[in-house]
Amino acid sequence: MPPLSNVGEFNELCPVCASTGKLYLHSKDKDYSFSGYNYHKCHKCRSIFLHKGVFSQEELTQLHISNWLVRAFTFSPDKTEEQRAINDETMSGGIIKILRGIEQKKYRILDFGCGDGELYRLLERMGHEVIGLDPLVIENLSKFPNLISAGAEQLYNGNLEQLFPGFAKSFDIVILNGVLEHIFDPGQFVSELRSKLLAPNGYLIGAVPSGEDLQIKYLRGYAWTMFAPFHRTLFSQVGLMTLLKNTSMIEINIEASSLQWGWTRALVWKLGIAKWHGNKRMRSSWFRFIDYRIDLFFNNVTKTNKANFTFICQYR
Repeated sequence: MPPLSNVGEFNELCPVCASTGKLYLHSKDKDYSFSGYNYHKCHKCRSIFLHKGVFSQEELTQLHISNWLVRAFTFSPDKTEEQRAINDETMSGGIIKILRGIEQKKYRILDFGCGDGELYRLLERMGHEVIGLDPLVIENLSKFPNLISAGAEQLYNGNLEQLFPGFAKSFDIVILNGVLEHIFDPGQFVSELRSKLLAPNGYLIGAVPSGEDLQIKYLRGYAWTMFAPFHRTLFSQVGLMTLLKNTSMIEINIEASSLQWGWTRALVWKLGIAKWHGNKRMRSSWFRFIDYRIDLFFNNVTKTNKANFTFICQYR
């Protein structure tokens, strides 16, 4: 378990709608996850939220810096076309699709939580002016230096305060790709983005893993997106809509996708053979090919699954 002092404390209220919830699952020791944390499901909006193991935003940030890569799962020895395809099919691909739907000019974009810079690089190639911000930029640059484009001087290591006051209300678009689920108070966070960084008529575009994912329903703490305690909230579609409406965003559109990598990885953790599976994936391109196809099979038989949500809304 991450070495923080308040893991025994409790958060009784849903961070989306401030309603109470009921115990839904216990976290597991697995990829990107530590045991010892409880998650509740909100009675009202049906989002899933961290209940036992409460952290302030500052503690959550430090937790990510210190522990995020401790249990990281590597798809293969290098970033592969397979992993890029997975990203394209899921949340990153959904964001690009939304952006192309509104693309009327070249925008100034903030990619908040840019990670290893993959989406950042795609946006640059589309001709946009992009600023990337992430508290793990330095770690990601050292791990995947080949993924960062020549515009790496536009990558900032840190949090929102790194952008004030120089970028106040200067972004046409703020992108949150897999970010809101990590935030202690997502409503306050979106309000701060809206009031301090988005230009008038600017767009907020994002993607989040879903609390309605069938992996979570059937595999609970072993589900791929159960990153405890890094994932503070897994939103239902109603919960995500509630959050965005409460932060004065308008023209909100949310779409669900059934595609979610991780069925095989979740199953091998549940079966106790994750170490064997990880070694095979690292060493054998043939095994990776078969494993990926099995995962796609699970996706194809769960076409009605709400595995993740992409969204766009506007600030006026």
